[in-house]
Amino acid sequence: GVIRADLEEITALPQLKDSARVLFSLLSETIARTAVCVGDKGLLEGERLKECLLELYRERVNETVYALYFAAEGEFIGQQVVFHGGISSAKFSLRTITEGIIRIGGKTVILAHNHPSGILVPSSDDIISTKRIAAHLAANEIELLEHYIVGKDDVVGILHPNG
Repeated sequence: GVIRADLEEITALPQLKDSARVLFSLLSETIARTAVCVGDKGLLEGERLKECLLELYRERVNETVYALYFAAEGEFIGQQVVFHGGISSAKFSLRTITEGIIRIGGKTVILAHNHPSGILVPSSDDIISTKRIAAHLAANEIELLEHYIVGKDDVVGILHPNG
């Protein structure tokens, strides 16, 4: 329970030294930031996915591509950074995504990458690569639910831009 405790609870423990309090506080924050969506059973419902993606990319300054993996029933089962790149480019391997979802036992995937500029208009490369990824995954019996572009305050889908 210490790792998931908030800072006030940790500070109240008299048996911990200051350095241990700081360590547990950092661990708790790290877990919260890196596993933003883990365990969220309603991730595909309503605005929850949008909130999760905004939090996931909150402090990213370079383009980063995440794959979010889901079981056949829509349960969120894991996430993976498939590319961490420059300010304006994100290239990644289809093999990485395919192996990731097969390894974790998933059936569907959502991809997301950020536009640090804040401009949420998909480039022609974004659209072409999304169609290529969807076809590749479908050939492996994996469904690409959506590929999102994440900005500072909003999220836009490439496959279904209007929702």
